[in-house]
Amino acid sequence: MFPVSLVRYQGRLSPDAEMPSLLRRHGAVCSGGDDSPIRLVWVPLSLRGSLGLTLWTGFWLLSASTMSWLLRHSSREKEKLDLRQQLNEAKQQLLQQAEYCTEMGAAVCTLLWGVSSNEEAVKTILGGSKAGKFFTITAQTMESFVKSLSEDMKQQDLDSDENQFVLALAGIVTNVAALACGREFLVSSSQELLDTMMHLLGDMKPGLCNKFKVLMLMSLYNVSINLKGLKYISESPGFIPLLWWLLNDPDTEVCLHALRLLQSVILEPEVLARTAPEMRDTLPFQRILALSKSRNADLQALAKELLEDLKIFEYEA
Repeated sequence: MFPVSLVRYQGRLSPDAEMPSLLRRHGAVCSGGDDSPIRLVWVPLSLRGSLGLTLWTGFWLLSASTMSWLLRHSSREKEKLDLRQQLNEAKQQLLQQAEYCTEMGAAVCTLLWGVSSNEEAVKTILGGSKAGKFFTITAQTMESFVKSLSEDMKQQDLDSDENQFVLALAGIVTNVAALACGREFLVSSSQELLDTMMHLLGDMKPGLCNKFKVLMLMSLYNVSINLKGLKYISESPGFIPLLWWLLNDPDTEVCLHALRLLQSVILEPEVLARTAPEMRDTLPFQRILALSKSRNADLQALAKELLEDLKIFEYEA
């Protein structure tokens, strides 16, 4: 026997004469052979007057093995739907956790940025066991932020938690590097952070994330006050081309702090002696000359001062 499914196929009217008597004697007509796993059965329901019309209703008949397969298949589909729903819920939870961590990080680091302007607070921070870990995470967070920037991004949402988070981190590094003990710590124990900042400055497009660039340049300049720090930065591969790249940025603040870092190199004889050949061959003199005519008074003054410093190359020639 074939169990009858619960799904009605359709109803139709047909003359009795069209139904073979051999099949009609059992009151039903089946499509498909006896061994077919799925058959359509027409069942007569009622006569309609003297016209000899019978209303036939169709049902799908399934074999036991087919019904078992369908049930298993239905169960697997339900499991897939349940897993998909669980996955979507897990993704949503992770997104909420990420948003919470970013918001919390922005708030905490903004507070710490303010605190780090106090010398005693910085000494306390550096004296803790987690200082090295903090600056490692800072480098990773900065790098992740820059990687997340869209290629066609025209402007930055300055009020976003992500933006405030990295600005606060860069501000903390700047304040730490403003102190002698901070510079020594960064040069000795956080070289990865210095490498990351130089790498990111070269990766970001001109005109993008200007405040972030300025804070990183201020940090590098502060580190360059330490002779060991200046040597480390200036010996970094691609450092001189990086300066030339930054001097072409349309933002005046970026150019100003790039010039300060360049001046730090020029005014240290030991470092200048090593970098002079590369600087002499690639120096963007015309760009510095153009900056000396800038409408920004600070940029103009520093560019003119740097042009005087660069005359040392004329004497050496």
